[in-house]
Amino acid sequence: EQKAEYYKRMREDLKKADKEDKLVERQRLREKRIKQKMKRKADNMEEEDNQDNISGSEEDETVNKRRHKKSKIYFDSDSDEGERKEVTGNQGITLQEQEALALKLLQSMQA
Repeated sequence: EQKAEYYKRMREDLKKADKEDKLVERQRLREKRIKQKMKRKADNMEEEDNQDNISGSEEDETVNKRRHKKSKIYFDSDSDEGERKEVTGNQGITLQEQEALALKLLQSMQA
């Protein structure tokens, strides 16, 4: 009986040690993956910087495209207490007109 209990305790101790070892190993592998990921990101950033420096004229075009980006259009929400404003911009369509068009579209889809 004493031998059986001794071996039982030894098995439990070994299981605990194995669990701890597995946790340590997982943590080590996770840190290794994170380091590799960070290294790859740094390498990719350097490559992009090098490509941007090589293609200077293309960089100017992309910067200009970003600068001339259209502004966002915000529509009235329910919290505006029923006030309706016209949507400005290239469209120039009022909210009422948009709702009417949406209703026509829904009706044509149902027919």
